[in-house]
Amino acid sequence: MGCFDTLVVFCIFCNAENYEQTKSGPCMLDYYRWDQPDLPTWMMQEFNGCEVQCSECDRTFRIVYDYEVVVKDRRLEAVNNLDYLELKDKEKNG
Repeated sequence: MGCFDTLVVFCIFCNAENYEQTKSGPCMLDYYRWDQPDLPTWMMQEFNGCEVQCSECDRTFRIVYDYEVVVKDRRLEAVNNLDYLELKDKEKNG
């Protein structure tokens, strides 16, 4: 069994925890939240644009980091299976 680090991402549809693993970093079996303020740059680079299929609701979303030196924006986006009205309703209702 190899060592890895894990990124924890919450589904934008059902809020279930999803886990994405990587061996790109120090591989210390650390867990990171996708939105934590001190998320290492290597972790953002590894998962930027990554599509995640939720293990609970089976819907797909994308991890997006727009950053330079300091993170300017981080968001989760729907991928192909959420129509515009449903997304606007979700944004309005929190």
